Amino acid sequence: MTAVNPFGLAAGRILALHKAPLAAVDGFSMGHGVIEVSGLALAPDGDSRRVRVDLDAEVKYRLHYPLPSPGAPDYYWYWPNAENLAFKLDIELAGSVNPANALRFTFRFDASDVPFSDLKNTFYIPMDLRRYFNFPSADKLSRVQTFDTIDGVVVRGYSDYRRIRALSEAYGLKFRSGKILDWGSGHGRVIRHFSEIGSDVELYGVDIDKENVNWASRYLPEIKFSHGPLMPPLTFQDGSFDLVFGISVMTHLTRVVQDAWLAEIARIVRTGGLALLTFSGDTDVAFNSRWLDREWLEDYLATGRGRDLPSADLMGKIEDDSYYRNTKNTARVIREQCAEHFDVLDILECMFGYQDLAVLQKD
Repeated sequence: MTAVNPFGLAAGRILALHKAPLAAVDGFSMGHGVIEVSGLALAPDGDSRRVRVDLDAEVKYRLHYPLPSPGAPDYYWYWPNAENLAFKLDIELAGSVNPANALRFTFRFDASDVPFSDLKNTFYIPMDLRRYFNFPSADKLSRVQTFDTIDGVVVRGYSDYRRIRALSEAYGLKFRSGKILDWGSGHGRVIRHFSEIGSDVELYGVDIDKENVNWASRYLPEIKFSHGPLMPPLTFQDGSFDLVFGISVMTHLTRVVQDAWLAEIARIVRTGGLALLTFSGDTDVAFNSRWLDREWLEDYLATGRGRDLPSADLMGKIEDDSYYRNTKNTARVIREQCAEHFDVLDILECMFGYQDLAVLQKD
């Protein structure tokens, strides 16, 4: 590939960092007896013949792929055939049988992938219409997830919940009772869906965005939300939680702040409990590479940490505008850093979109 970004980075070099093909869902709509799901799927080598989607046998559907994706080359400038990554999945209601509480579909790729590849590319559309009510305004949505919209937040939030639950169970956690904390809960995008486990599990959320915390506390009273500090400690007692998860929180913290919060999370997780934390690694570097230059990349590859990049996502919403950053860490560095506080069960690369997941256990 001969394409380069504005700072001279070659597409082939960036593509080597992108760990595996992936799919992403924008949202869905319904009309004339059809549920229409839209999104992107990164075909291996840009070859759409190497992509398929699987649904339950009782569901009638048709996949339209590839379709033009006008905005994709801005981010996936390094990916072959980036102008044709969009898909449309039409699910026909007439003649389909789906007794489950959610409609499930999985993208599969004819290419090497990462562990739990099916899980990372599986998405769910909840069947209960009540899940689509009770969300805040668009500005609060986008502060939690940049690309979230009201027609996509449920699919992505519920799919993340199912992924967190499946991974937790795969690593030995049982959800019969106990306490779960969403560290960086925002408006309750993910933690709200844990309510389907049952009333024996206590749900908590903490966030530094006071506006979102106030909204969630008012509209999701079954979950205990609190406004958290920029630096530890939290108000919870030692060993309070069976599971703490944080999606795209460590991705915005400097090394010093990451270390402080890893120690704090280790304090509030019970012995044998889990912490699932996402970090920005190689695939995230590839996704954000249109803004990166050669010097930045060479430093990242040599040290395992790229220079922190600015983020304006919470500008004016927290007391220190310099606190919230965009930080990148290789899987090797994250493993070494987390091992100071936890037993590192796995670093699963490219597990939540383009972010890596650290699976940590309190020993």
